[in-house]
Amino acid sequence: MFKKTLLHCGRLLSLLVLICLCSSTLLAQEPESGKPEAEKKDEEQEKKTAGLETILPKPLLIINIASIERILSDIDFIFELAARPEIAEIASASLANVNDLEGIDRNKNLGVELYLKTGLLPQPVPTMYLPVKKVRTFLDTLEVMIPGDEETITKAQDRDDLYILDGRRGNSVIRFQDDYVHMLFQGVENETSLDMISSRDFGDPAQKLQNLSADYDLAFKIDLNAIPELMRTTFLGFFRTAIET
Repeated sequence: MFKKTLLHCGRLLSLLVLICLCSSTLLAQEPESGKPEAEKKDEEQEKKTAGLETILPKPLLIINIASIERILSDIDFIFELAARPEIAEIASASLANVNDLEGIDRNKNLGVELYLKTGLLPQPVPTMYLPVKKVRTFLDTLEVMIPGDEETITKAQDRDDLYILDGRRGNSVIRFQDDYVHMLFQGVENETSLDMISSRDFGDPAQKLQNLSADYDLAFKIDLNAIPELMRTTFLGFFRTAIET
């Protein structure tokens, strides 16, 4: 089971760490040549702010893994008890398929945060956070994980903390903050979620989740208070009506 989990983790990292193979949204825009430059910038900022406000500020669900090393230690312990240490060795050796996770800090916590996009039917926006030791080495590992040769990773021209992953299905964003990288799960990329990854202050997962990491190798945290009361009431009313009809 743990072997399967770890092998899946390697594939997950190739999706989640590359978490950004996406379909970029192309917007048709009307000519704005008659507007002053300052007015254009103000409108662009308002659009970005409006988009960010549609995703709730706090995650509804957090899945936190204390560290890769602690999970590997758990795997070793379990299979030693089962008198099958060779399985643990196979699991550890499988990391070679993902460049031994070079560039990732194997002693810090990692995991998933699930945000909600507001609306009549709230949409989940899952993001992944990974601890990074060296940005360039991590990007090299990420490129190894990407299947095929059609995807490229380039640094954003105007930001030191952003990299653009250009793939067959469009562009996505890789964001570095506080020695962590934040990325979207494949399939949830759109203008709103990409703006969130690019602009939101995610804080330091090592600090804000230190209690979970200290007490549990794997932890799930649900915060229902992250959902505004009006949103909960509206959704429950819609759900009740759908059932009755």
